[in-house]
Amino acid sequence: MGNKSLYCIGMMGGMFDPVHIGHLETARLLHELIGLDEVHMVPCSNPVHREAGLATVEQRCRMLEIASAEYPWMSVDRRECDRVGPSWTFITLASARAEYPDASISLMMGLDAFISLPTWYRWQELFELGHIIVSARPDVVMDEAAMSTELVQVVKQRVVKTPALLHQNRAGNLYFAEIATPPVSSTDVRIKAGSGAPLTQVLPQALLHYIHAQQLYR
Repeated sequence: MGNKSLYCIGMMGGMFDPVHIGHLETARLLHELIGLDEVHMVPCSNPVHREAGLATVEQRCRMLEIASAEYPWMSVDRRECDRVGPSWTFITLASARAEYPDASISLMMGLDAFISLPTWYRWQELFELGHIIVSARPDVVMDEAAMSTELVQVVKQRVVKTPALLHQNRAGNLYFAEIATPPVSSTDVRIKAGSGAPLTQVLPQALLHYIHAQQLYR
């Protein structure tokens, strides 16, 4: 990566209902590819664009704590859980920027979330607070036709070809990362958990024990 001039923090938001190997592998691969110093897993407490989780926010936080225990650079960021009101990403990132004024902060999201970005609250101001890293598997092709005109312009103006540039600036860049992550969804995990199907390939063993103990997704 060369010399790093800034401390680099990645923030991955989601319902994590439950967190699974797809989330964890995405965080691990981006941590290695980008050279992030920390990855904050940010469970959404009051979602704006989707229904509430089946597990409570405290259960989802606990599952993240269990799953992230083997990754010393990963932590559970409770700022949305401890805040009243909608879990606007803009508010979350502004809070992180106030806490880490001199760090490079990157929002980590999938391609589907990125395409929906123009529907987010104060979405264009996100680049004033941090970078955005968009992850997609190598077999997924980005279709500009699926993006709004505004978003296409943002891509042209802000995209960088190397993650090294994320270390040089606090905010403002967009990076597309091709990473091979397992095609797993929380919906599939919940369905399998409800039917009693084996989940050892998609959930850490300690997390399986917790889900069974709490009788989640039955």
